[in-house]
Amino acid sequence: MVLFGGGPQSQLFTLRVWAEEIENGNIEWRGRVQHSLSGEQLYFHDWATLVAFVSKDRPGSGIQRAQTDVAPSPSGAVVHPDAHT
Repeated sequence: MVLFGGGPQSQLFTLRVWAEEIENGNIEWRGRVQHSLSGEQLYFHDWATLVAFVSKDRPGSGIQRAQTDVAPSPSGAVVHPDAHT
């Protein structure tokens, strides 16, 4: 997605990530993310939940999202077709 709008085109989040021991000594990564302006926060244990939270439209952010022809790279990052590497 490409961002358009009259306001700031960035958002500030605080992210805390830690390893938590679960059954049989296995480790699971957990985290908490907080939107700095609104104070909205979310606890998560998978990256898809984190990405959905930070990608969410927030009132008053001045950001509007427009769909473009973008595709995830093999690493999972979204790369705009006009981006230069």
